[in-house]
Amino acid sequence: MGLPATIKTMGDVFNELTEPNDFKISTWMAMGAALLLLSQAYLPIGLGSWIPLLYLGYRMLKMVVDTLRLHTGSFTNMKVGRWTARLPDSETPLVMFILGARINHPLGKLSPGAADIDAVFQEMWREAETNRDKWGYLGKTATLVDYSDSERTPTIWLSYWKDLKGLQKFSASAAHRLGQNNYNAKKYPYMGIMHETFYSPKGCWETIYDEFPPWGLVLRGFYTLSGDIRSLGFSESENSSRQAASRRDFFNDAQSQFAEMCCKAEFLRITQARLPDILYCVAGGCSTEMGFLTDIDAGQVERCMRNNYLTAAFAAQSMLKLWTEDDKNAKASGDRLRQIVFIASAAAFVGLPGYTAYTPSKCAVRALADTLRMEALQHSGPQSTYTVHCAFPSNFITESFLQEQESKPVLTKQLEGTMGTLEELRKRFPSAGEVAQGIIAGVERGDFAICNDSTEAALLFTNMIGPSPKRGLGIYDSLSATVMGIIVWPVLRRHWDRVCKRDGKRSRARNNVPNAPR
Repeated sequence: MGLPATIKTMGDVFNELTEPNDFKISTWMAMGAALLLLSQAYLPIGLGSWIPLLYLGYRMLKMVVDTLRLHTGSFTNMKVGRWTARLPDSETPLVMFILGARINHPLGKLSPGAADIDAVFQEMWREAETNRDKWGYLGKTATLVDYSDSERTPTIWLSYWKDLKGLQKFSASAAHRLGQNNYNAKKYPYMGIMHETFYSPKGCWETIYDEFPPWGLVLRGFYTLSGDIRSLGFSESENSSRQAASRRDFFNDAQSQFAEMCCKAEFLRITQARLPDILYCVAGGCSTEMGFLTDIDAGQVERCMRNNYLTAAFAAQSMLKLWTEDDKNAKASGDRLRQIVFIASAAAFVGLPGYTAYTPSKCAVRALADTLRMEALQHSGPQSTYTVHCAFPSNFITESFLQEQESKPVLTKQLEGTMGTLEELRKRFPSAGEVAQGIIAGVERGDFAICNDSTEAALLFTNMIGPSPKRGLGIYDSLSATVMGIIVWPVLRRHWDRVCKRDGKRSRARNNVPNAPR
């Protein structure tokens, strides 16, 4: 073994034995001063003084060099971009087991029996690794230390498991039993132990890593890419397939949104004195999914459905389950009004080219609201009355709308009337605050369909009422439906058809594609 390897081995052994916080800073300084005095006494004159100065100079020079070679010569284990850990089986829950130990002895890891204690812990983790498939063991972090403890440094491990049954098998293992028996027998009376166990149902946990080295679950190879990220131990083909399957913005992924909905709903149940009585499902948009069907990819179609429909369905489901369970446990009549408000879009009433991904998702939200409105009647009783509402706003000024305008086809702008400068659009369309106030007013009136922000949206609804309840007494909606169905819509449809045909001819002319003969 060469000198560098020997020095590294001695350093590893020393770091295993002791931590900087095992002794106070004054003690470390006193030991350094004692070594300096010994070096001056037994080494040639002046050499003892130069040793610490040379070492300090070396450390400063290394800091300068590492700063100049940032991410190439230093901090090279950092993975560029944003990514997340994801188990191979998305239906798997997750158990986190936190195990901690603290040696309550002045000598810390140099105390009698500390090496034996360390050996027991190492054997426990080796046994877990050996039985990983049998116990559902997913791995653990490296040994962590808590430097916030001013008296002694606790040692901590975070471990991950597929279920509680596997963790129970780990607790019954030979190595764990040995450590447990020694602890119960007070063989090491200065040994302190702690553990915490957390169980997360499937879909109710998340991980985010951004410009961060592999850690936690990622060390076991469970990861999904988001953006441009290098492979973490996978082959080129495996990495490419993973990127193709999961290259989407993590925050727009419906599974993570569902996890957030579940966790927030559970948080409300546990921490609040009472559950909220109204839920607004407002997630959605299509700022990155605008375009004709031939111009967007399958991932954009899927993402639009996830962002607009599934997030609304997941949120409503989580809250409705909490409400109905709360009603079952109520001891007296509550006479509460509980409301779910879906924010759909006027696009649910009319299909315009360019909204190929967006319109079906908002139609699904409208269908969900219609269906859930009848299911709510089933849940209504002496404890609570349930109502469902659905708003159908047309275009209004938001950051998302402005982003849509950048990628929105000209044909779409012509048909829906969004051609013009930003100032012209601001004068023509309401603000988000104005639309929100109209929706709240509609909910307070008890309307199922809320189309207050534009006459166009209100008229389109009357032409597409279907099974939805009419607004107010229904007189206006009935009369408008007759006018729209007999006069307005046949004319408007034929006009839009002509505009689409003309746009197709212009597009073929620009691309030197011959038009079909008349």
